[in-house]
Amino acid sequence: WFLSATALAGLTVLGIKQFNFYTPAAGVRFLAIVRTVGRYGERLVTHQATLQILTQIRVWLWQKLQRLSISQVGKLRRGDVLNRLLTDIDTLDQLYLRILAPLVSYFLLSIFFALVIGYWNAQFAWTIGSGLLLIGLLLPVVGYLNAKQPAVAVIESNRQYRIGLLDLLTNQLELTMYGAISRYRAQVEHIEQRLYQAQLWLINRNALLQSGLIILHGVVLILALYLAGSGAIIGLISGPVFALIVFVIIAMMELLMPLSLSSQQLSACVLAASRINQLTEQQAQIEYGQVLEPAVTGNLNIVDGHFSYLDEQPVLQKLHLSISDKQKVALIGHSGCGKSTLLSLLTRQQNLQSGTILLDGRPIESYSEFALSQSITYIEQSAQIFSASLRGNLLIALADGETIDDQKLIKILQQVGLEKLLENCGLDLWIGDGGRLLSGGEKRRISIARALLRSAPLVLLDEPTEGLDPSTEKQILKLIFDVWKDKTILMVTHKTSVFSLIDELYTMDQGQLSQVKLAQGFNNC
Repeated sequence: WFLSATALAGLTVLGIKQFNFYTPAAGVRFLAIVRTVGRYGERLVTHQATLQILTQIRVWLWQKLQRLSISQVGKLRRGDVLNRLLTDIDTLDQLYLRILAPLVSYFLLSIFFALVIGYWNAQFAWTIGSGLLLIGLLLPVVGYLNAKQPAVAVIESNRQYRIGLLDLLTNQLELTMYGAISRYRAQVEHIEQRLYQAQLWLINRNALLQSGLIILHGVVLILALYLAGSGAIIGLISGPVFALIVFVIIAMMELLMPLSLSSQQLSACVLAASRINQLTEQQAQIEYGQVLEPAVTGNLNIVDGHFSYLDEQPVLQKLHLSISDKQKVALIGHSGCGKSTLLSLLTRQQNLQSGTILLDGRPIESYSEFALSQSITYIEQSAQIFSASLRGNLLIALADGETIDDQKLIKILQQVGLEKLLENCGLDLWIGDGGRLLSGGEKRRISIARALLRSAPLVLLDEPTEGLDPSTEKQILKLIFDVWKDKTILMVTHKTSVFSLIDELYTMDQGQLSQVKLAQGFNNC
């Protein structure tokens, strides 16, 4: 009306002088500024709130994962877990920004405009309001059904692609050595093509729905022109109200476009939420106790222990073992007989099906997670090296809040024969991905150096010198037994060189332990 009135006033000199266009123009400018500031504030608040919620969800999900045992986590694909932590949670940001916010805005504006029109004519307000609300209710359902299959296909293809790509990059050396890199790359490329096809499928469905909305927009506008025009002709509404109704319909139909697109995100959000729930609903198999004090002496007793994997043959059965304080014990046996499984039970990666493990006279289940971790030093068979600095790889052995000076770290590295790593960048040397690559022996010695920083009373060693040359092996064994002379040690080994350093020797066969004389141990190895 402002533009029309200004045009009419400009037809005459008197109209130009008498028409006040400053006040309406200022009002239009003011409302435009308010709209811009309001949109900016809305984006700022909603996006900040969404990011905070997603951060809390990630922390919550990570805490749920930490409660799972190592055996439970081992059943999950790394790429799949990464996809759920990143892609699935990122998908959930659509729930508020793209689904709830547009839907709530549409319904509130529909009710508001219906009330405004009802000021002049209740019948038209009821008809227009109910029609807008009906469209707002049906459109999300139609959009959800329209995009459900392609949206699910996109998420599933994205998950498979991330898993395949991560496996390809992680195992690239082995695949190249065995000549399987081309075949595996072709599989990943095939998954990538499926992802592109799913995305194209979703785009086509979006285009189909948008085309339908354009047609619906035209039909509704024509219907509004007919009904409101008829009402204006017979005097039910005035001309300005007729124009108001038409412009309200145009404005509300424009809100349907983001609403239709948001409804198509609903299926993706539902699938992402269900995949996250699959992780969070897993019950922790390992429950820790309430004892907060770590063990002091490292006395270890296993009474009638029994363990098997699922429904397989028992790995351990009627197992008995008693190790006194500061005693040094070695465990030998053929590969796969259950030696490493025994260590995993002592570190509570698994639970006995029956029997009891006592540490310092207490059931091992009674210790809290922190107390148990401070009671045991464990060197695994495969050394775990993180992509971090040399210092960082050593300091993870310390408890939270515990500190150590760099000179002690340097001394321990020198003791395990890794002084060459200190030549260039010192303890700041980056190792792992994107840094210096380590040999198997270097990884093994870093894990030993890490363990030497701890003072737990019970030390569990799983093939600690595997992959080391005889000279280095002798040096490391002497270091271990010198540093931990006041500790209780249980070592799994195939090396006869350790026999001169231990007090007792056990052999494992058919899930049971038998003590043997050290002289007989040479024959068993």
